[in-house]
Amino acid sequence: MQPDQIMWQPYEADFGLPDFCVAERDMWTARVPLVCFCIVETHHPDRVLRQFGLAQGWPDHVVYDDRLHRIDLRGKVEKNWREEYGPYILIWDMRQQRLCHAPP
Repeated sequence: MQPDQIMWQPYEADFGLPDFCVAERDMWTARVPLVCFCIVETHHPDRVLRQFGLAQGWPDHVVYDDRLHRIDLRGKVEKNWREEYGPYILIWDMRQQRLCHAPP
């Protein structure tokens, strides 16, 4: 396969998505933790910028906290996950400042 045989921006066409699907479209490129109860995963859109119609450069290094994948929920019925993951929630709250910027 040659580079000219690859469709680098497969999602650039307008698919007629409803407004609620494209509202705050710039948030799609926010490099932030995604938090769901006891699960935290970092969203790394800077690794797939072409899917967002942006030029792909060298992505930043991924900081990985393996403690997040060693969570044992046994005996943690009263665990306050909002408090436990407060730092990650703060980063999410600042998502407007964590957008990936690249030329189209």
